Amino acid sequence: MSNLSRRSLVTAAVAVVAAVPACAATALDLLPATQTNVMTDNATAIDVLEREIGKCQARIKELRARLPADFDETDAALIALAEQAIAAHRAHEATCDAITPFEEAMIAWRKANPAPQFPNSGTCAWDAEKGTATFEGLSTAKEQAARERSRQNWRRRERAAEKRTGFAEASRAQGEAEEASSEVAWRLIETRPRSLAGLVAKARAQRIIDKDKTWPWGFGEEIEALAGLRKCE
Repeated sequence: MSNLSRRSLVTAAVAVVAAVPACAATALDLLPATQTNVMTDNATAIDVLEREIGKCQARIKELRARLPADFDETDAALIALAEQAIAAHRAHEATCDAITPFEEAMIAWRKANPAPQFPNSGTCAWDAEKGTATFEGLSTAKEQAARERSRQNWRRRERAAEKRTGFAEASRAQGEAEEASSEVAWRLIETRPRSLAGLVAKARAQRIIDKDKTWPWGFGEEIEALAGLRKCE
């Protein structure tokens, strides 16, 4: 079965499930506007509703029978993925909190051991009338090489300080946690819910992980409202 056919069947099944309340509303519209006998009208309402709901249930059964064998309407895999994404996000947040004292230690080290600073290597004056440039105060090749050695020596000392203070290890752990969180988050973004439970799980994960609402879902507040996580406004 093609992906298009599978999507069409899923869409149709969801539409029919959603149509049950509409069937009931349609049935109520069929009732007489003027009720002369309460008992008779109630019995008629029940009969009409039962017939309309029965039609919907029959159609749902027919569509379910045509769904692919691997269709999981419980969205168990998506729900598990959403929980995994939340856990990965919280692990990354923990590494961000843990790195703070190491960052402060390196800030203190750099303050006590500032990077070498050198004056500008020269100036250039442009004569528009003559169309010529005059260079002054340029450093020699020997001076430039000495400056580069000084920068490299300072960088080696900085890397040693990063290892000694624990900053290097904390930074590596933070980077790995961020990469893991991003990877599972993107898998969650690209997984489409098949059920209300899956929608709720995905919307909940978005609320926890994507506080700035930068994920490219196109969900937004309307989906949160559908998932029951906020009131419609």
